[in-house]
Amino acid sequence: FQGIELWNELTVAENVLVGPGATRRSDEQVEALFDLLGLGDLKDRPASELSQGQRQLVSIARSLTAGPRVLLLDEPAAGLDSTESEWLAQRLRDIRTAGVSILLVDHDMALVLGLCDRIEVLDQGRIIASGPPEEIRRSRHVAEAYLGAPATSATATSATVTGKPASRPVEAP
Repeated sequence: FQGIELWNELTVAENVLVGPGATRRSDEQVEALFDLLGLGDLKDRPASELSQGQRQLVSIARSLTAGPRVLLLDEPAAGLDSTESEWLAQRLRDIRTAGVSILLVDHDMALVLGLCDRIEVLDQGRIIASGPPEEIRRSRHVAEAYLGAPATSATATSATVTGKPASRPVEAP
């Protein structure tokens, strides 16, 4: 998400419809995807008019047109403030509820801890903590890495957001 590749001159809908598998989706499925992600009011706007968070969500929508069972997101909260990050987290919860598991890599600990079922915390490429959010919150190693106590700064957090087993493309419930 550091380099979102949207066509600024195209509308949100047009950007989503160039996603993998979009041609195999019915108009109703595409509309359900817009509704699921809260993009319905934006679909006729040019991508150039969107906020950073909205642009990231359009990229996610484009990925979902393929009907994946697992969605890999690398730093979707990059460049977002805390309000936008929470807004994104709610959209990701909606995706999970629709049956898609998410593998999330992000530095935004509030997003990770509030969204993920299982978390792997890395520091300098080494796993320093692994488990559910409650366990990660209590980890001395994570506190040292993230708060700058004797350890170095953490490099990334990888987490898995699991939902109901996905056996169908993403559709609004």
